[in-house]
Amino acid sequence: MNHLSNQTSPYLIQHVNNPVDWYPWGPEAFEKAARLDRPVLISIGYSTCHWCHVMAHESFEDPVVGDQINQNFVAIKVDREERPDVDAIYMDALVAISGSGGWPLTAFLFPDGRPFFAGTYFPPRPTRHLPSFSSLLDSISAAWRDKRDQLSSQADLIVETIREANTGRDREKLSGSLDLAQDADKSFEQMANDFTQIEAGLKDWVFQKWDSAWGGFGSAPKFPQCGVIEFLERQVLCGKADDLGLAMVESTLAAMAAGGIYDHLGGGFARYSTDNTWLVPHFEKMLYDQSLIAKAYVQAFQLTLDPRWRQVAVETVDYVLRDLALDGGGYGCGQDADSEGHEGKYYLWSLLEMKEILDEESCNALADWYGVTWKGNFENNTNILRRPLGESVLKPPLVEEASKRLLAARYLRVPPGLDNKVLCEWNAMFASTLCVVASAVGENRYREAASGLGEFLWDNLLDQGRWKRAFHHGRGAYNDATSADLGWLINAFTRLYELTGRSKWIDRAQGVFQELSTYYHDDEQGGYFSTPHDADELIFRRKDLSDSSVPAGNSVLCESLFRLGSLMGSRDLVARSYECAGLVLDKVVAIPQAFSFMVCAVDTLVNPSSEILIDGDSRELLEVVHRHYLPYSVVAHREPIDSPIWQVSKTLRSDQGSESPQKVRAYVCSNFSCSSPTSDIEELEDILVGLPIYLQRQGP
Repeated sequence: MNHLSNQTSPYLIQHVNNPVDWYPWGPEAFEKAARLDRPVLISIGYSTCHWCHVMAHESFEDPVVGDQINQNFVAIKVDREERPDVDAIYMDALVAISGSGGWPLTAFLFPDGRPFFAGTYFPPRPTRHLPSFSSLLDSISAAWRDKRDQLSSQADLIVETIREANTGRDREKLSGSLDLAQDADKSFEQMANDFTQIEAGLKDWVFQKWDSAWGGFGSAPKFPQCGVIEFLERQVLCGKADDLGLAMVESTLAAMAAGGIYDHLGGGFARYSTDNTWLVPHFEKMLYDQSLIAKAYVQAFQLTLDPRWRQVAVETVDYVLRDLALDGGGYGCGQDADSEGHEGKYYLWSLLEMKEILDEESCNALADWYGVTWKGNFENNTNILRRPLGESVLKPPLVEEASKRLLAARYLRVPPGLDNKVLCEWNAMFASTLCVVASAVGENRYREAASGLGEFLWDNLLDQGRWKRAFHHGRGAYNDATSADLGWLINAFTRLYELTGRSKWIDRAQGVFQELSTYYHDDEQGGYFSTPHDADELIFRRKDLSDSSVPAGNSVLCESLFRLGSLMGSRDLVARSYECAGLVLDKVVAIPQAFSFMVCAVDTLVNPSSEILIDGDSRELLEVVHRHYLPYSVVAHREPIDSPIWQVSKTLRSDQGSESPQKVRAYVCSNFSCSSPTSDIEELEDILVGLPIYLQRQGP
């Protein structure tokens, strides 16, 4: 038994019986390495990672390899989802060394934490491209013994490289002033000019990478690139994309929804497709993917009113509410790719299995609908369910009923493992998506789920007044929150106010911002560090700048602070959002495809924005607003907050006099002026389609 037995991370618990003497991340392991003069082996992964499981089975469960590690190294296991700060630093090191990254992340460090070598998966026997893990351990041990000075020089170079890559744009380039309100004013024109370049650059990349046959961008493996999809949705909305731009969005959404990457029975998306046609997924299903993908689909529904996109968004959210929900509240990180030792087994069907479950008519209908054959389209005559490209995903009644019966039978199988820790970032992200979906489809159950999740986060992720990164029902809240955690909390709480009209959510969002300002802000260079200033010290204090499968911390903060600032009428909050953008603007201009979520955030900053007020509780008026895709608008209603937009209503109410009827009215404010208040639904509709962003699309 190693040192992982008291951990609650499902990933760490998976390794508790390894012959490797694993330590969790912490000073004990590094002190031992210094005392014994040994290098540190750090292995980073997560519980739903297929290749992490493969390397564990092949190497970490091998007593010979375990003895080799124990005799020559001090070994540390890290759950990347619990400690994204640790993972990010050593992933940066891996990318600096090899040019690419991935998990499992295998790195070798000095006892002071400096990395001198890193890789990903290493096999038990040498291949054409990789040494065996055992021979790698021998090589590292020999270099530690005979070439220590060279390793130290290499470690210094790696640290300097990744430190330099994580410095943002100098504040003098952003504004030349330390007055934040003035910064925002002075930087707007430059940011707008830069965004013209950014738009053109990302459009060029999109046109080069778009797969006109199968949708998506680039070749296999194909990931759902939600930041790029949202950028295109915004371009369509603003009239900056021709019919081909909309075709790119719809072809990608259609191909994903038809392909095997989508779970046609239970809803939800696998992490990526291993092929160009979206057929064969990497079967793990992550909470963050469901959040971002559902948002992309529901925005497409608002943009086009195509019922296909509504159905996929709703089925994806329903999958999370049903299969990732934890007893006691919150949602788990995701489901494993493997079940019963085989990747994807839970999701595969033979025609014989279907015939044993369904009557002949239902079986034939379902087999025709999903292309199920005796030969199969996957291994061992099994089938990944998929729809032909271009065919509808809206199920006819017989197929719908048969799908439900097949899903019920699937629940009798051994399910994939569920990572049952609650991550603040991903749960807040899902709460934000629930708000968007609830607004767009008008179903109260999503409103209740969003509010319930917001309350769960408030009740369980705060510990002695400070936000935490993770929560486990057997452990409570633990680990310092990251800037991404706080950014998504601000986003979720702000959207919860826009959805429910309850002012407590704005109070809570402001409280999160106060913690962010106190503990995370970089007072010298601007922007926000990933970790608080009183966190455990790493080899350097990193900022989360580049987007990946999820928005970087500073990207989500850019959008979230602007949204909260617009509702509050706060120049300071808006200036902080400009600061986040300015931190990386030079890099975004150069490689916009690496910052697609930040591109969308900057798009929000430079386009005409509006504030919509409904000065009371009117579901009818609110539904008119929520029908529209309005990424540049914020909505206040029901309960007043301390904001100039509510002062407009108060002033007009006073001018109206006490004898006038006090109907709930809507105000739409843009470019420092407000429309005449209205209680008429059709008039409000006309005002909304007359917003600058719509006029920009429609032309003169």
